[in-house]
Amino acid sequence: AQAEVDLGYAKRNQGDSTGALRHFERSLKIREKLLGPGSFDCALSIDQMGNTYKTMGRWDDAEAHYQRALKIKEGFKFDKPAYRDAHIGQSKNNLALICFSKNDYDTAEKLFREAGAGVPDSARRF
Repeated sequence: AQAEVDLGYAKRNQGDSTGALRHFERSLKIREKLLGPGSFDCALSIDQMGNTYKTMGRWDDAEAHYQRALKIKEGFKFDKPAYRDAHIGQSKNNLALICFSKNDYDTAEKLFREAGAGVPDSARRF
């Protein structure tokens, strides 16, 4: 599955978003079969699909994938709360960027604030 993710990164970096999506979808299918659809690794594949859709300007598709990944992350049992907060914050930040791109500034601001809420003071740069 990781090889498919790496191939997806390569395709996306080469400007081949459609090819990247194929590899990310393959990685997701493998991970779902081996680990179950609610696994954290599945959420990472789904995030990459969302990132690719965002690159393509397909905001609704990106948003749907980010929402799906967030739902998995929120239900996943992390060993360390800070790790959980960081990954959930990343998903909320991704969703905020989509809302911003869709000119939904109020929702974007809310999500940006939620994304930063889980960041410990020691990690803040400002």
